[in-house]
Amino acid sequence: MDPKKIVLFLFFVSFLILQITQFVYGEHNGFTIKLVHRDSMDSPLYPGNLTIEERFARLHQQASARLKQMAWAVTSTKKQTMSMNHTTTSHPKGIQPPVRYDGTFYVTMVGIGNIAGVPSFKNYWLMADTGSNILWTQCEGCRPCFPQATPLYPFSKSSTYRPYICGQHPLCDPGHCTKIPGVGNICNYLVEYANHALTKGHFAKERFTFLSSNHQSSEAVDLFFGCGLEQYRFEFNTPKGVVTPISGIIGLGYGRDSLVVQLGERGKGRFSHCLQPWSHTQIPSAYFKFGDDAKFDARQQVFTTPLYIHPSASVYYVTLKDISVLGNKLSNMFPITGFFDVKRDGTGGVNIDSGSPLTYIKRPAYQFLINPLLAYFQSFRTVPATSPYKHCYQKRPGFVDFPGMTLHLLGADYVVGPEKLIVQFQTYFCISFIPFEEVAGGPSVFAIGPSMIIGNQWLTNYRFIFDYRAKQVYFARENC
Repeated sequence: MDPKKIVLFLFFVSFLILQITQFVYGEHNGFTIKLVHRDSMDSPLYPGNLTIEERFARLHQQASARLKQMAWAVTSTKKQTMSMNHTTTSHPKGIQPPVRYDGTFYVTMVGIGNIAGVPSFKNYWLMADTGSNILWTQCEGCRPCFPQATPLYPFSKSSTYRPYICGQHPLCDPGHCTKIPGVGNICNYLVEYANHALTKGHFAKERFTFLSSNHQSSEAVDLFFGCGLEQYRFEFNTPKGVVTPISGIIGLGYGRDSLVVQLGERGKGRFSHCLQPWSHTQIPSAYFKFGDDAKFDARQQVFTTPLYIHPSASVYYVTLKDISVLGNKLSNMFPITGFFDVKRDGTGGVNIDSGSPLTYIKRPAYQFLINPLLAYFQSFRTVPATSPYKHCYQKRPGFVDFPGMTLHLLGADYVVGPEKLIVQFQTYFCISFIPFEEVAGGPSVFAIGPSMIIGNQWLTNYRFIFDYRAKQVYFARENC
């Protein structure tokens, strides 16, 4: 019989998509991941010198694909939830896995299992995805499989591999199991992603090992994961002729199945980031902090807005009441009531997305917000727009009076300064937010996607803490 389906989507891509996790470290009940941008000279994927125009064009292409995935995921009628209990036998204190980027995702290296030899585990590159929950890797004996550079995981040789037996967990009923001689009825999983890539196999508990921060020792944690025996339609955008090093995915969403939640008090259901501003010459790193590492300085003024739990996706939504630009409130120009709310079918809403480099606003709200800015810059000479931006102008010597924007969230205002609302190039500037458009070869994001995505560029120089347990989003200004 068919296993239960979990329809997830590859979230947390684009600016995060375009980064490499370099290492993880931490103390007490927290840890921190450092991410290195894929275009940095420190990156093994360094593409050579890129102009700022080339960089933004690359970001837009990947963000467009992501928008299509998001629209599909939040409106899918096939979505179900599967959660599993867990018992953590040891905590990854001071974990520091080496990580590198592959194609449109960033990946982390982890050791899996307890197998005779030195070391006693097998190292694998897994894609890290904050928009999904399940952790899985391709296993020995899978058919079909996508080509990977490393040998398939030999689960049968691991002394710590423990398959979940149906009847021993409320989500593993006999109707969704496979009988294995000498073992019993094994719990199955099936995960389908927004690009219709699909993995299925057995759920099991296994030992995952991370390199310690001093590179001399390792820390292990027991996690449940999917042992992938069938994979379809996976593409990781590696260069032509190069076999991907990716063997699976670590889900970092806030579902009960995710790594963050399985870490228990180590992760405490929260993470934070403080993203550095973009520039022409510097490609910044980013740090993602979990558990006790996700905190503010006592001197910071902290603002709070509720975290909206989306009915069908483990992504981070907030409630937007209004927007102000150049003294004009959107509600005075446009009947805003309900426009930015999540609808019953999962469409709409305002998503804070570190993974999207850009900020998107659905029409007609976009048009009402752009009009005051077009009027403000009407005396400037227009220049051909640099993709993905729609409105660009020639710079004037000495002009610095650029406007900002304020997002009136439920319970707090978030100020988008001029340095974020306006993107500065060498001889011209562009307005940074763009409208949703038709995604080639897929559904209309304008019709079925979120009402607004607040992207990476607008999140810089603020520390955000996303706390799933408290169902709150906290933010404060910080020189990141």
